[in-house]
Amino acid sequence: MDKVIIAGMWQYQMPSPAFVKALQAFLNDASADHKQVVGLGQVPMFRTDVQRVQRFRQLGLPATLTFNNEWKAANQQVAELTRGIPGVHYVDFSNSSFFADAPYEEGELIYQDNHHLNEIGARRYGHFAGGQLQQLFDPTQSSVSLKQ
Repeated sequence: MDKVIIAGMWQYQMPSPAFVKALQAFLNDASADHKQVVGLGQVPMFRTDVQRVQRFRQLGLPATLTFNNEWKAANQQVAELTRGIPGVHYVDFSNSSFFADAPYEEGELIYQDNHHLNEIGARRYGHFAGGQLQQLFDPTQSSVSLKQ
């Protein structure tokens, strides 16, 4: 059985009816082919450059960090699209403890800009999510390696 993990910047793709139709077809086809699919929710996004806000704050200058909340609606759309399809799971870590202090995690900046995790963030996110993703796949048959 094949295992597939899909992720995307859903807020840019979900407004396209053609994309939604193609994603729905992919999920249905994968399910019919007995593939296990995990769709990942988009990570939180910001309207402001997180690096710039951090530098301003370090200099004692006022800087406001604001979320771009469009990703929330897009994540909800993907969740609805995946619901009820056998073998398809949707996982959204955007409201998890990992992103509770975004763009920081344990006091360290984990974003490189307003929507990409930096190397530290990507590694930590992989460790955070890896165990939970592994549980969604059958551990007795899984060839997926999500190292922690």
